[in-house]
Amino acid sequence: MRRKPCRCANRRPSVLSGRALNAEEIAVTLSVARANINISLKELQGWGLVKVTH
Repeated sequence: MRRKPCRCANRRPSVLSGRALNAEEIAVTLSVARANINISLKELQGWGLVKVTH
């Protein structure tokens, strides 16, 4: 079964540029609600794929 491409596939995540983004910047970039970003970031932290910086 083929997967559908992500709707944000043409966007470049900040990880590639090395610059950290806050949740608000991610929400605006991806055009999604900030609450969804917060939930997703917590899940990604649990998987060890993202880390919190201050």
